[in-house]
Amino acid sequence: MQPDAHYPWASGDYLEVRPNYSYADCLHDDFPARWFTLRKQALTLLDADMPPAGDTPARFNLEARDEWTIDELLAALRAGLGSEGPLAANTRRTLDTLVQRFEAGKRLYARYRGPELRGDTAADYRDLSRYVRFGEILLAAWEREACLSDLNALLKLADLLCAHVADIPPAWQARAAAVLRGEGQALRALATAKEVAWPV
Repeated sequence: MQPDAHYPWASGDYLEVRPNYSYADCLHDDFPARWFTLRKQALTLLDADMPPAGDTPARFNLEARDEWTIDELLAALRAGLGSEGPLAANTRRTLDTLVQRFEAGKRLYARYRGPELRGDTAADYRDLSRYVRFGEILLAAWEREACLSDLNALLKLADLLCAHVADIPPAWQARAAAVLRGEGQALRALATAKEVAWPV
């Protein structure tokens, strides 16, 4: 998508020119409207009617691995979310660590090592399906626990998806669209709960 002076994070090659976020940049009066416009543009480019890609059921114990592929880690986190109630301590801890890694580098690497989830920086990080799956996990975790670090990472993840919307494989477009719509619902619900104006 074309760069936007008042919302510069959702365009360009996000994965190579990793953006810096500044709260001062979010103080423009038209910031919510620009955010909404860019999300709407991205949604129009996604084919939400495509049959969504499926996930392989996870069979991994989050406590038992010293090395993960990102696909294994995302599958284990998804399974660890369960269906209701607060997240299990090991799921919360692992998700928090992956969120910190994503926030620091704005990438999901193909391999991670150790309990600190040190990313293998020589590994692939451009598979957009992984970012879609991570967005689903962040959204589900936010809906369950309303942890602001999950929402903060989700906002940046959604910016990444918008910046690379033309490159999202067709089989993942419906799920990417659901992540973007879920982000919007989360922001509107939070604004309502906090009695903050969010006029979009």
